[in-house]
Amino acid sequence: MGILKTVDVTFGDKSKDYVIDIGENITRQVTDYIRNNLSCERIMIITDKTVAGLYLDELKNHMKTLDTHVFSYEIEPGESSKSLEVAGQIYSFLAKESFSRSDVILAFGGGVVGDLAGYVAATYKRGIPFIQMPTTLLSQVDSSVGGKVAVNIPEGKNLVGAFYQPRYVLIDKKYLGTLEKDQWLDGLGEIIKYGFIGSTSLYELLQVNTLASIKDTILDIIEACCKIKRDVVLEDEFDTGLRMTLNFGHTLGHAIEKHYGFGVYSHGQAVAMGMYLVMRQYEQTEKSQIIITPKIKELLERYDLFKEKIEDDYMSYCTDILNDKKVMNGQIHIIVVDKIGQAKSYPLTIPQAKSLLQGTRTEEAL
Repeated sequence: MGILKTVDVTFGDKSKDYVIDIGENITRQVTDYIRNNLSCERIMIITDKTVAGLYLDELKNHMKTLDTHVFSYEIEPGESSKSLEVAGQIYSFLAKESFSRSDVILAFGGGVVGDLAGYVAATYKRGIPFIQMPTTLLSQVDSSVGGKVAVNIPEGKNLVGAFYQPRYVLIDKKYLGTLEKDQWLDGLGEIIKYGFIGSTSLYELLQVNTLASIKDTILDIIEACCKIKRDVVLEDEFDTGLRMTLNFGHTLGHAIEKHYGFGVYSHGQAVAMGMYLVMRQYEQTEKSQIIITPKIKELLERYDLFKEKIEDDYMSYCTDILNDKKVMNGQIHIIVVDKIGQAKSYPLTIPQAKSLLQGTRTEEAL
């Protein structure tokens, strides 16, 4: 066992600072972290039934050396579990088992588990420590880092949430070994996003790999994505400036997910097409030299992420952004990329955003 890579997330506030350990076959490290850094009597592992069937017993065996009571709560896989109803069931479980603010919640699963467990940790007794152990590529490169936690309500995705940093993140490559192809594609959508908004070297690495070969260099890719997100979050923790650039492709991506019904197209697949479509509209409507859009399409096709149906249906959902959580004071920030590795944000009114997305720009649109 050994840590291959460590990414420090340093806010300058010990209550928020944490490390991200990245490696292969390093699950035991979480036990060492808890023993050396936390004084808890109880640990609640929140996971889903798929991950539990594969890995929960192993994790619990590692924790037998701790002088703590280890509990687990298994949810159904999928977005439907990321709800206030399921959160309420977990609150009740925690209360019945007398969990206190010095105890620990451990999120062991993909983005749904991480978001749900993090939201429960942020709100139960006004906040108890939590640890992220992401098991999907998407959660390893994106959602487990940065402290955004949330649940969905019928009106939209992630509309109820908080900013709440984990105490520790452990990313073990071995969990990727049981992922299906669609789950790899889910994570690759976000990885491609990071290449376009934050790293020319990551973009170039994606250009020379394929879906088959990228697994050989995935630890380097995970580290690169975590560092990009770390740097952005440290500058803008609460998503009022630079952090908005992480939403490249997300406004349309959320509209795509909602239009087809959550789960038809995964988050990463929807975001991937959201990046392509927003850049297509931006470059066409603004009559700018089209450079980025073909590059996005090329990578999406390389990694089997380009969905013609989503492109064909574009006009049926393109302006479904009025209830997006990013709408503030009647404005929404549209994220675009003019240069690989560098994104920027345009604050637009809703009419201006609709004009851009529908390709009917007026002079005052941007």
